[in-house]
Amino acid sequence: MSKPIYKLVDSKGRVLIPKALRETAHMEYGDIVRIGLSSGRITVTKVDIVEVGDQTNTHNIPVF
Repeated sequence: MSKPIYKLVDSKGRVLIPKALRETAHMEYGDIVRIGLSSGRITVTKVDIVEVGDQTNTHNIPVF
């Protein structure tokens, strides 16, 4: 997708990932994603396996 997509963050901090982006990233209901923060940017990456000890919350961001 070359056109920017703008979404509102809801009162619980959630953002809906548009279907077209989920399909492009091969994300489906129940998939596990890794959420990261680097240089002020939040990244969301689908993962196949979560490694032991790789579930830290080093930025004190609430995770629900």
